Amino acid sequence: MIKKFFFFTKGEKTGIMILLFLIGIIFAVNASFNYISPNKQLNTSKYEQEVKIFKQSLKPKISDKQNKNKEVIFLAQKEEVFEKKEYSGIKNPRKSDEKFSIEINQADTTDLKRLKGIGSVYSKRIIKFRNYLGGFYSLEQLKEVYGIDEELFLSIKKHLTIDARKIRQFNVNSDTFCYKFRHPYLEKEEIKALLKQKKEGTIIQKEEIKKILSLSEEKWKKLSPYIAE
Repeated sequence: MIKKFFFFTKGEKTGIMILLFLIGIIFAVNASFNYISPNKQLNTSKYEQEVKIFKQSLKPKISDKQNKNKEVIFLAQKEEVFEKKEYSGIKNPRKSDEKFSIEINQADTTDLKRLKGIGSVYSKRIIKFRNYLGGFYSLEQLKEVYGIDEELFLSIKKHLTIDARKIRQFNVNSDTFCYKFRHPYLEKEEIKALLKQKKEGTIIQKEEIKKILSLSEEKWKKLSPYIAE
């Protein structure tokens, strides 16, 4: 009975032999491949060392950049402190308490910078506003300059004098008084109203302007010194 299970024909025996031969070849090829190219673990120590060296080489560059940024931030903060110092009316310690006087309607920026708390920014603003007005008739007008508060005004007032005769007046009846004319104490609509009155051919008297424009006493007091008779 058992012999029947292990009985093979000649063809079957030949097939089994060929199969065993092929299996043997496969094992032989696999063994030879492992011998020629054995599995080796990837050695990353050298790579990791190179990466570490590269990172270390970057550290000084990053540090230099941070230092430069710190310098820029420091300079910007220093300038900001300087500007705030001037704008807040803090006195400039570099300027002495010497006694001197400055005529505000003739002073230039160099003269004004002799005053404690007045630097390049404020001196330019004062000159610009003075030119726009046509000159100052009162020292109190300096408080209309942006940034000059009561504290700063009081600290510089003792060094200032004023000659109101140097004011530049304008004549509403002249040809120079036109739509392009501008003055800080006159609105555009008020200029138009005066020009409309002027267009009717009548000469506008100074005392009539207050009534024509319906100005308050306070505004008329500020404006009238600049109007020619």
